[in-house]
Amino acid sequence: MHCLVTGATGFIGGRLVRVLLDAGHRVRCFVRRGPRAEPLNSLPVELVHGDILDPDRARAAAIGIDWVFHNASVIYHHSPRTLFRTNLGGTLNLLRASAEARVGRFVCSSSVAAMGACRSQPADETQPMRPPGFDTYGRSKRAIELACRRFADGNRLPVTVVRMAGVYGPGSPLFAGGMGLLARGLFVLPGREDHLCAFAHVDDVCSALILAAAKTPARFQTYIVVDDRPVTVGRLVDRVTELLGVKLRLWRVPLDIVHPAVLALEFTCRVLRFSVPVNRSIVEYLMRDHTYSSALIRRELGWAPEFPDPLDGIKTLVDWFRPESRGRS
Repeated sequence: MHCLVTGATGFIGGRLVRVLLDAGHRVRCFVRRGPRAEPLNSLPVELVHGDILDPDRARAAAIGIDWVFHNASVIYHHSPRTLFRTNLGGTLNLLRASAEARVGRFVCSSSVAAMGACRSQPADETQPMRPPGFDTYGRSKRAIELACRRFADGNRLPVTVVRMAGVYGPGSPLFAGGMGLLARGLFVLPGREDHLCAFAHVDDVCSALILAAAKTPARFQTYIVVDDRPVTVGRLVDRVTELLGVKLRLWRVPLDIVHPAVLALEFTCRVLRFSVPVNRSIVEYLMRDHTYSSALIRRELGWAPEFPDPLDGIKTLVDWFRPESRGRS
């Protein structure tokens, strides 16, 4: 198949490009010019340069494509308005371009952030999407999913949404930041360490995305992709330090300090116009139980994770993080 991948310079999109190539597919990457796109020059891919907010470039990228994998997304930005406009506007451009080009399947990467807090344990696709007002990223993903549904319901484009939990694995920039602290034997944990979190290995996410394109359902569908076993942050931290062979000093920060500190950080980021991967959404996620069911994608598409337990899968991230391993990659 001839595949278009947006977000190919990112963690998930970059891994998906390589998985598609290994499977024998032709790959076109829709990327901005710049140093982040340079690693793609060594791969047998076609590059279409441009901004996803440019309708003309989106049309050029979609021509002749069988499968679109839309992964491009802004996760953190000091301007909530810019984040929302970029995520939703870029998706709408690509949906319109793909409909005009008569693309065979549009697979949109989403997030469990679109759902808001879990109202049942585990939560599934039937839970209404109600992200909190302060979670601009989650609200943008909800808006994107609704736009995808409108295109599918209007028979303009066959669309499937894949909704992911915390994605980890070799190359993860967010997890690598935490690993840097753990490698020094330090970790700062807001609140308690016994809250359950859901994760998915990047290779399992890629296999779900490809199945969503190859096994076309007769209707619009949203699938949640998570590992089999939710894990507490404390247990995951213990496992990483065990694999790294370090003794951990865990600093627990009380919640009555966390909330005002995060609010102050968000205000500072807006004033000084810079972005950091820490906000109320991340903190809230770490302070509540979040468990999800992947029963639907297993039943309808036959998906099964290669790494069902994050305590096993995290070894692939630790191996990649080691300096000697990263030097060989």
